[in-house]
Amino acid sequence: MKIGYVGLGVMGGALAERLLQSGPLAVHDLGEAARARFASAAAPAKRSGARS
Repeated sequence: MKIGYVGLGVMGGALAERLLQSGPLAVHDLGEAARARFASAAAPAKRSGARS
């Protein structure tokens, strides 16, 4: 199953971290710092919410 998560703020970041423990996760956030944090955790950052 492919899972994507949009919005990596205070609440969204915590939820995305939990989902990442369960398996592959693609993430998106407008903030570069939030995307970079998850890129280092093996979650590919998507440039937009559009399907790829």
